Amino acid sequence: MQKREFPKWLRDRIAAGTARVYPHGTFKVARGLTLADKLQSVTTLDELEGFANRRKYGAQVEPWTDEERKEILWRKMELMKAR
Repeated sequence: MQKREFPKWLRDRIAAGTARVYPHGTFKVARGLTLADKLQSVTTLDELEGFANRRKYGAQVEPWTDEERKEILWRKMELMKAR
């Protein structure tokens, strides 16, 4: 699987030192946060794209369910409306 480079917003955060970076293959589970909580913390379409397509960037996780996809698309619509 060919990995893509990080989106610009993430590269900027890494360069500024505001992004948390962990070695490949490690992850932290955010306990107590629901998908809705995570989606509300997303503030730009680029962030949402990275979150929604996390497998494209090498994350070894299960695919989104249909209900989760609907929530992600709803958040996308909210962000596009707020532009």
